[in-house]
Amino acid sequence: MEDLVHSMNDMTEHFNDHTCATCKHDFEYRDDVVHADQKSYHQACFCCQLCRVPLNPRHYFEWDRQIYCERDYHVVKRRVICASCDRPITSNITPIKALGRSYHPGHIKCYRCYCPLTEKTGAKERQQRVYCRKDYKDLFLPKCRSCNRPVEKEAVSAVDGKLQGKWHLKCFGCHTCHEPFPDNTFYVFENLPYCRRHYHQLNNSLCRSCDDPIEGLVLKPSRAGGSILLASLAPFAKV
Repeated sequence: MEDLVHSMNDMTEHFNDHTCATCKHDFEYRDDVVHADQKSYHQACFCCQLCRVPLNPRHYFEWDRQIYCERDYHVVKRRVICASCDRPITSNITPIKALGRSYHPGHIKCYRCYCPLTEKTGAKERQQRVYCRKDYKDLFLPKCRSCNRPVEKEAVSAVDGKLQGKWHLKCFGCHTCHEPFPDNTFYVFENLPYCRRHYHQLNNSLCRSCDDPIEGLVLKPSRAGGSILLASLAPFAKV
C-alpha cells in the first residue's frame, strides 16, 4: 500500500512538472516554464485569465483553479473596484458612489472646492458633476430670504403667490419685529412679510388719534372742511 501511495505521488509530480496547469499541454524542452505553488506553467500561460497581463510568481491570486491579477481576482469574487485607483474596496470601507461608479473615500474630489469626498463630506451629483454636500446646498438649493441659508426640508411660501421666495419655518416672521404670524396671515409690502402693525406703519396708515392700524371704513377730512367716507383694505396673504 505504501508503494502505491509513493507511485501516485510520483505521477502527480510528473504531471506538475511536465504539464502546464493552465493549458494542460505538455512542455517541450525549449519551452520557458514558470513554477508557482507546486504547479508549472508555460510562461505565456502564466497570466491573468481576464486581462491577460503577465503575472509575478510571487504575487498572484487563484480562484476556482484559475489565476488572476489582484484586480481581476476581486472582480471575479464580485468585490467593488475603485474607479480612481483601480484597486479593490474592502468590505470594511464604505465606498463613495458617484456617476454610476464606486470610489475609495478621498479618491474623488468636489468639482467646486476640490476637497476629497468622504462619508463625512457626502457626495451629491448634478449634471454629471460631483459636489460635496455643503457646496451642493450652496449652489443648487433655494435660499431662505431671511437668513440666506439653503432651505432643505420644511419651507414657508405664500400659497397665493403674493409673496415670492421661501423661508425656513423658524425664520418666517415680520420683517421688522421678526415675530411669527400665529394665524398664518401676514401683510405684504415690497415683496416682504409684515405683521399688521408694521405694515400700516410703513404705509402711514396708523390712526393719528389712537395709533392703531386703519382698515375698513375710514373718515378722511376733505378740503371743504367735511369728511369723506373711504374704503381701505390692506393687502394680506396666507401661507
